[in-house]
Amino acid sequence: MSLWCAFATERQNYVYDTSSNRILAVEPPVVEVLNGALPHPAAGEGCEINQAAREAVAAARDEGLLRQRPYQIRSFPCEEAQGQIAGLLAHGPDQLVLNVTEACNLRCAYCTYSGAYPHHRSHSKRQMPAAVARAAVAWYLNHPRRQQFTIGFYGGEPLLRLPLLRALVAQARAIVGERVHFSVTTNGTLIDENAARFLIEADFGLTISLDGPEAVHDRYRRTGAGRGTFGTVWHAVNLLRRLDERYFRERVQFNVVLAPPVDLDALDAFFAAHPDIFRGSNVMTAPLNPQPSSVAVRLAGATDPSLAQAQRTQLWQHFEEELAADTRQQRPLPWAQLSRDFVPLHQREMSSLPETIPTHGQCLPGARKCFVDTDGTFFMCERVAPAWPIGSVEEGFVAEKILAVVEAYDAFFSTHCGTCWAVRLCAKCVNSVRISDTLDPTRRQAFCDNQRRYWQGLLTRYCAAREQRDDAFAWAQEIEIR
Repeated sequence: MSLWCAFATERQNYVYDTSSNRILAVEPPVVEVLNGALPHPAAGEGCEINQAAREAVAAARDEGLLRQRPYQIRSFPCEEAQGQIAGLLAHGPDQLVLNVTEACNLRCAYCTYSGAYPHHRSHSKRQMPAAVARAAVAWYLNHPRRQQFTIGFYGGEPLLRLPLLRALVAQARAIVGERVHFSVTTNGTLIDENAARFLIEADFGLTISLDGPEAVHDRYRRTGAGRGTFGTVWHAVNLLRRLDERYFRERVQFNVVLAPPVDLDALDAFFAAHPDIFRGSNVMTAPLNPQPSSVAVRLAGATDPSLAQAQRTQLWQHFEEELAADTRQQRPLPWAQLSRDFVPLHQREMSSLPETIPTHGQCLPGARKCFVDTDGTFFMCERVAPAWPIGSVEEGFVAEKILAVVEAYDAFFSTHCGTCWAVRLCAKCVNSVRISDTLDPTRRQAFCDNQRRYWQGLLTRYCAAREQRDDAFAWAQEIEIR
């Protein structure tokens, strides 16, 4: 495997160079030299061109580009990991997420907690006791070195515990005042005027699950009795907008699960038809949970590969037209689907790599987020729970448990990524490669193959757009990477 990637637009050949993080415009013979496909120059036609290409490659390597020697990968060197953990113990997590209930008033066919995922819990009646919730909030807010706090609520359906949310908001405000912010992810069916006014007054960051138009949304997002929920959710969306336009514009976003069979044309038409509701920045898309499951048997069929490719090509065309015309986010779905990874690509630091380098994508467990399960156990996030607990309400973070996770991660990737050209681009958290609490080599290989294909395509699109208009990604420079 090489530490560079060759690709081409209709106008130009390029090489992405891992060692410098630069994209180099090259002539076709240079790519042939790199691929070992150009014969040694001999007298006759093409001799000068062949020799010039070889000299160009040699000169680049003299400058430290187009490296052939593998890197050593260490995401969490022991001494650095211990220092980071000490900092985490002092500052606490960026966000505390409370799993206030495992109950839910819906039974979505693809839900992680539907019983189709053997390594995840199923819906239950378990709830977080108020005393555990209060203790978790008090623990989090008792980190004096932290200036800003964020508390999120998760389920199940967290709005089933609306009285508890009210009490915890009051508790947090009494301790740190306006320095605490709140967020909640909800299916939207319980947002009546009472709940809406509470969410607005507390200035919640609100994520509503909405899978598209009625026919798409109601296909899988149903009540236990089998009734569709689009009408109820749509009423809640319009209620929030009517009560407070500013809040709706600034604090409400939508999560769209792309469950097969995916019809991107129908989704695109739906979001484009409601510009008063959807903006490019407030729509997110997500695939199904990739963990092993039997969920496919519950769905209405697989996505047709040829149709999916045609529809995705159409989305790219919409996206590129807006880039070229500088009419950003006129169509929400293309931006939700396609813009995310252009931000780190455009903002990448073009610098030489040291001999020992980190991969990226895995946070220090507990640093970005501490997920508190109903019994008070700490996990690094809701996607990973119940694997790898890292503490509890009673004991706080346990440094040894956090260190064990990062050491396992380092060992799993240390010899795998050192020869991969995409090592500075792809982001892989443990959830990308795990089965339960085991890091799985088969999942890793599938993930890595997919990432290389994806980033080669993204590099090609990026360069093609900048050929059309060099400042096509100026907007990406303004977005903060978290």
